[in-house]
Amino acid sequence: MRLVEPWFGKWNDEAGIWRVLSIEFEIEPKIYSLEELERYIRNCGEDLRVEIRYADEPYGEAGEALKQVLALFDRLREELGKEHFDYVLLPREQVTVDLSPCKYVAELWLELRRTMEWDEWYGENFSALWDILTGLPYKGDDFTILRPRHYTGIPYGDNEGFTEYVDKICAMFQEAQDRVGNITVEVRYTDEAGIEPTI
Repeated sequence: MRLVEPWFGKWNDEAGIWRVLSIEFEIEPKIYSLEELERYIRNCGEDLRVEIRYADEPYGEAGEALKQVLALFDRLREELGKEHFDYVLLPREQVTVDLSPCKYVAELWLELRRTMEWDEWYGENFSALWDILTGLPYKGDDFTILRPRHYTGIPYGDNEGFTEYVDKICAMFQEAQDRVGNITVEVRYTDEAGIEPTI
């Protein structure tokens, strides 16, 4: 059974729904209607399991289109049988990224890779992080990033430079939250009262 994993964000236009479905179902040329989606599912020659994840549930035209898609999925599951077509709405994943104990840049990327379960071939740099947050598969929907506001004890005394590097990582998460809408991000400072790092 082939797994299809669409991930819907805070869209209000119907085109976003068809774009995501076309990409995740690997439909070429892209589809633009319920009828085209049904025709593809019935004729693709594969058993399909669709696992749907929301960042924010679509609204407006996108919300209406998604309701129709889910009604189609209900009907196809009934007609084709769960062994040939099934779908599920996944709960959001909460992930805590603890950057507070890190003293080296490599440790930052290792913590991101470990907690977000990046594929092995993903790079460890800002370009790769942006690509991951805006389209490549990873674990997490709602992120809490733990870090001190100001790092101390960094080797060679580069406390300021290391702090700025972590600032940039946090800013990329927040930009992805604001521009793409697939994730939520909370940055919590461990050097402020009441915040403890994870163990």
